[in-house]
Amino acid sequence: MEMRESRLDHAARFGGITFVVLAVAGFVTAGDAGLDDGAKIGRYFADHGGRILIGFHLAAIGLLAFVLWSWWIMKALQRTSDSRDNLGVGVFVAGAMTAAVEFGVIALAMTLATISNQPVDPLLARALANAYQEFSYVDYFPLALFFLMLGIGVLQTRIVGAWVGWFAIVLAPLCLITAAPSLGLDMSLGLFMLVAVVVINVAFIRSK
Repeated sequence: MEMRESRLDHAARFGGITFVVLAVAGFVTAGDAGLDDGAKIGRYFADHGGRILIGFHLAAIGLLAFVLWSWWIMKALQRTSDSRDNLGVGVFVAGAMTAAVEFGVIALAMTLATISNQPVDPLLARALANAYQEFSYVDYFPLALFFLMLGIGVLQTRIVGAWVGWFAIVLAPLCLITAAPSLGLDMSLGLFMLVAVVVINVAFIRSK
């Protein structure tokens, strides 16, 4: 039993990096059908349905890795002191919430890919595409909470360098900015958030 727990703990430690790799691979594989032209969206999903399903399947596995990483951070914070239990739980809950909302993106996109084996009404295709895009914006809210709780936890426990804590705290308002659809920053700042996850994960791995 101890060996299994050790292996799980070791795998979870790399969960942030695994999440980013699979998420990027998945969304690149799925491609982008756009949001404005319902007929074009329908044709894209009809022509590339299999590829889209594979891409979002990879992204979904990546989200599981993110949740596992959130769990690992919770355990790491809790090991420092019993008084950190709430911070650790907060990190895990926020991470799970982020994944749950992003699963909405995947579910809607996979639904459209699945029904596109037959002609899809352009209005329905456009509605589903815009719906999963809105889910993509919404998931920045729990992600902001994740970074905030993580940052506070790091600053209070110093399980890694203080710069990681401050960096995570700065990411929280950036997430809220990214969540505004009118600003159109989902792609640019979203990629930055993925890089930030890798940086933070590497910092945790290198920490003693």
